[in-house]
Amino acid sequence: MGMLLGTHCLSLPLFIILFISLSRPCFCSYGEGPFHFDLGRARVHGRPTTTMYRRLYSGISNKRNGLDLMSENMFEFKYEDEIRSRLNNAPAPTGSTVVSVDDFGAKANGSDDSKAFKEAWEFACNSSQGAVMVVPRNKIYHLKPVDFSGPCNSPLILKVFGTIKATVHRSDYRRPRWLYFDNVQNLRVEGGGIINGNGRTCLAVKHQLIGSLGAENSSAYVSNVIVNRATLSGTTNGVRIKTWQGGSGYAKNIKFQNIMVHNVSNPIIIDQYYCDHHKSTCPKQVSAVQVSNVVYKNIRGTSASNVALKFNCSQMYPCREIFLQNVAITSSQEDKEEHIAEASCSNIRLSYRGNVSPPC
Repeated sequence: MGMLLGTHCLSLPLFIILFISLSRPCFCSYGEGPFHFDLGRARVHGRPTTTMYRRLYSGISNKRNGLDLMSENMFEFKYEDEIRSRLNNAPAPTGSTVVSVDDFGAKANGSDDSKAFKEAWEFACNSSQGAVMVVPRNKIYHLKPVDFSGPCNSPLILKVFGTIKATVHRSDYRRPRWLYFDNVQNLRVEGGGIINGNGRTCLAVKHQLIGSLGAENSSAYVSNVIVNRATLSGTTNGVRIKTWQGGSGYAKNIKFQNIMVHNVSNPIIIDQYYCDHHKSTCPKQVSAVQVSNVVYKNIRGTSASNVALKFNCSQMYPCREIFLQNVAITSSQEDKEEHIAEASCSNIRLSYRGNVSPPC
C-alpha cells in the first residue's frame, strides 16, 4: 500500500505528514517510479479545519459513463491544518538530531550506499526527540531497493539536497519497488534534490505519488495527504490513486497541487479496478476502497499518451467530491493535431473551477 515515486524522475518537495509537502522543488529524470509511501496504516492527529470550494457546474450527468458534474452547493476538502502549519513553519522538530547519511558510511562514489541509508534511517527513526535525516548536496548516491520502516518514535524530516539514483541492475529488483516507506507517520520529505529512478533500465518498477490499497481483499485507510510542488518527468504515472477490487476502507482528503508533469503517460489517474494480470486473472468484485474528497489544483504539463486524465472508478463505490482547478495538460507528441490529450471519466462525481483541460 502506498505512494511510490520512482523509477522515473521525481522532483521532490514532498511533505508527508501524511502531508507530502515539498518545500523546494526537486527534479527527477526518467524512469518509472519506486519511491513508495505505505499510507494504509498511517494516522494524522490534530484539529482539522475546513476549506470550502464551490461547485460551479449544475445538473449535468452522463448515465452512460457514470459522469456526474454536481450541483451548485459547497464542496469540502478537509485537512489537518494544525499539523500542516507546524511542519511548514518549523525547520526541524524541537531538539531534533541531525543525521547525515555520510556519517554512516555513504560514499557517493558510484558504489552501493544502500546500507548507509538504511542505518541512518534506523538511527533517525529511533530518536525520541525527532530527527532530520540529510542527503548532502552536490553528491550522487546510488541505491539498491531499500525499505524505510516504522513506526518511528517521533516526527522525522528527510532532507534530500543531493541526488539519489537507482541501481541499474535489474537483478537487484526482487519486488517492483525501490524506495519503500512503510508504516511511517508524521514524515516530511523536502530539500530540492533529485530522485532519479533510472526507469529506462529498471522497467519493472512503476511509479504510483498512492496505491496498492485493498490488495487481497484487505482494508486500507488513507487520509489527509498533501503533495505540493513536485516535478515528474518521463514517468509512467503522475499523481495516481490506485485501489484493488474487493478491498474496503477509504482514501480521502487528498490534495495534489502545484505540480509539473513532463511527458508522463498517465498524468492524472484514479484506478479502482487495478489488477496484477501477470500473476492471475482478476474476476470482477463488488466491494472497493472508497475514494473521495480529492483536489487537483495547478497541475500543468504534457502527456505521453492520448489520455491525460483517467478516472476509472467503481460502479458500486463511485469516486465522490473530486475537484479540479486550473489543470492544463497537452500532448507531448509533435503532431498535436492528431494526438490530442483527452479525458476518460467513468463513475465519478466531480466539479471544476478555473480552466480545466482536457475536461471530462
